[in-house]
Amino acid sequence: MARFAKSIGAKPVPVQLKETLSWGDINQYYQHTTDVTADNPYPDTILIGRDKTSKQGEFYFGCLRFDY
Repeated sequence: MARFAKSIGAKPVPVQLKETLSWGDINQYYQHTTDVTADNPYPDTILIGRDKTSKQGEFYFGCLRFDY
């Protein structure tokens, strides 16, 4: 999972984003698809992580789109 995240330029999810956006403990890396701007404070975001039931070496990734 870490190698995949690094290959697309994803970064570890900071604690404040986990709390602010309710990403919880399962989303461990993220990458915005565009820059964060005043007009677009929450751009589409790629999330990478695993949940408590994931087997060794398994992880998921997907896109989160904010509708605000």
